[in-house]
Amino acid sequence: MTKQKLILFYTLVALTIATTIFPQAPKRSDVPDKHKWNLADMYPALSDWQADIKTVEARISDFAAYKGKLGENSQNLLNALNSYFGMLKIFYKAGTYAGNLSNEDV
Repeated sequence: MTKQKLILFYTLVALTIATTIFPQAPKRSDVPDKHKWNLADMYPALSDWQADIKTVEARISDFAAYKGKLGENSQNLLNALNSYFGMLKIFYKAGTYAGNLSNEDV
């Protein structure tokens, strides 16, 4: 049993040393530009992102207009779904931008 504990101990020590000596991810400044994501492709300026956030907030309140009307006819349902998925598309884009912005090595 003692031999197994020693082997486990030395294995853990070796793994710890290996991960500190050989880091897995380079710093963002060391990565060539062609391998970095360019958030300007999503939003050229932070104000564009903020505008989309405000658009999502405004469109959320628009859903109250569909309350009790979705079953009246197919056009109401189609309009509600188009509005919902259009808003969701903007929301996901803004969320992806925010997540990638927070992941940058700044």
